[in-house]
Amino acid sequence: MLTARRDGSVTMTSQVQSDTELMAAAAKAAGIQPPDIVQPEERWVPLNGIRFHYLDWGNPQLPHVVLLHGGSLTAHTWDMAALLLRDRYHLVALDQRGHGDTEWTPEGELGRDNSELMLEDTRQFIEHLGYEHLTLVGMSMGGMNAIRYAARHPERLDALAIVDIAPETMREGLVEMEQFRQETETLRRFDDFLERAIRFMPHRAPEHLRYSLTHSLKQTEQGWTWKQDHRPRPMAELSEPERATGRAQSADALWADVRAIRVPTILFRGANSKILAADVAARTVAAMRDARLVVIPRATHNVHSDNPADFAAALNAFLSDVLPKPETPAPMLERATAVVMRAARLVGGLARRGDVEFRARSLQSRLNREYSVLGRALHPLLQDGRLTLPIDMPELRQCITAIVGLTADLDRAREEAKQIRPAAGGPPRTT
Repeated sequence: MLTARRDGSVTMTSQVQSDTELMAAAAKAAGIQPPDIVQPEERWVPLNGIRFHYLDWGNPQLPHVVLLHGGSLTAHTWDMAALLLRDRYHLVALDQRGHGDTEWTPEGELGRDNSELMLEDTRQFIEHLGYEHLTLVGMSMGGMNAIRYAARHPERLDALAIVDIAPETMREGLVEMEQFRQETETLRRFDDFLERAIRFMPHRAPEHLRYSLTHSLKQTEQGWTWKQDHRPRPMAELSEPERATGRAQSADALWADVRAIRVPTILFRGANSKILAADVAARTVAAMRDARLVVIPRATHNVHSDNPADFAAALNAFLSDVLPKPETPAPMLERATAVVMRAARLVGGLARRGDVEFRARSLQSRLNREYSVLGRALHPLLQDGRLTLPIDMPELRQCITAIVGLTADLDRAREEAKQIRPAAGGPPRTT
């Protein structure tokens, strides 16, 4: 039971249940039915003076999408949406500086502008990944980092998605979130966190919140606390008028970055958001060259977590519209035709030769290599298991069908080989 009380010394539920079981329960509670329940691969990389942690959801042959979470969150905040999108995109989610399992800013650098540090983190991370083109998705704090990056590096981006953030935000929502964070700075038991989270986010299912907290909390000698660097920054020592001036300057700078964005952009707003006002969202979209606004129902500031199904569907529709369409080049057709012809000639003579098994194995190895090459080329054209071509190319369809059919030919050839195999010790048959 989610309401069961535990002594603080007992291992938390996430360690009793596997991550996959918790993820499956969270997905069911969130109302989504992903094709599979799979865990992303965890990776680490040193960048900009610290060690970063990130999640790779696989399928690197698909269009690359880099995900930047919001403040107090981690890369796992995207998990529910990622389960719905991983078969169409190569998703990589970063634990940003001071969050999740990424290291904190060194003491000697706390006086530096955190937004500039995070911008450089993002630049170096994308350089590390090595993608020539990608889509950048950022939520809240991550959305501001994405805006700054897009304004400065448009040549690397095919598209941009911003989740419930703009240069101007509503103070009410920010105050509520900060109050919740302070009230839950450190609690004795994991379930104490869960109970507070249920009260703060009653619209989210308890199983979903439990899963989120297992990746957002860590246990210390004092109890459970957030995986986040909350050390005070120099701005915290300023007076309120000085802080207000700093916020205004930051907003002006972010508006300038918004106006500089040239890539296709989608701005998500939660219908019940207390952070992004409707009029500010409209002005933000109007300030960009090629942008659209989507309001997600049944969602607050954490749009992608509150309603992952509608968020994933809207993001997929946007990317399907704006990403470069895969083209089937003539060389692919020529290669497919050549593969079929070579394989057909080899298969056709197998049953007449005494070395049929050796040649069958050789042919199978060659076909496997061809499958791999063609598979990488054709994967972007596959949707729901069907081959979809940007133009009508029946010849290519026939080639692919023929290549797949060669597997059956090989099986038949091997069966025939058993019947013509020479007696033990006898010479091999030749033609």
